[in-house]
Amino acid sequence: MTAQELATTLELRVLEQIVLDSGELCKQQAEQIEALKADAERFTTLAEYLVSDRTECDDAIVDARTVEQLRAAIDAMKGKS
Repeated sequence: MTAQELATTLELRVLEQIVLDSGELCKQQAEQIEALKADAERFTTLAEYLVSDRTECDDAIVDARTVEQLRAAIDAMKGKS
């Protein structure tokens, strides 16, 4: 193998790794986008609840101490509407 062939082979391997890394990054970004969409839907539901006359989920909302607890309360609220 000549030096030029070796350099080309190494270059191709580096490019292949860049493509693989980019694909993984895109996958992670897609997952983050889906999570953001889900949160946007949740908080739209919460806003609609807060301006309504409904009160059945007030305690669960007030008792939520973490984002995960609030998400769970909102998800349960969506099931009750």
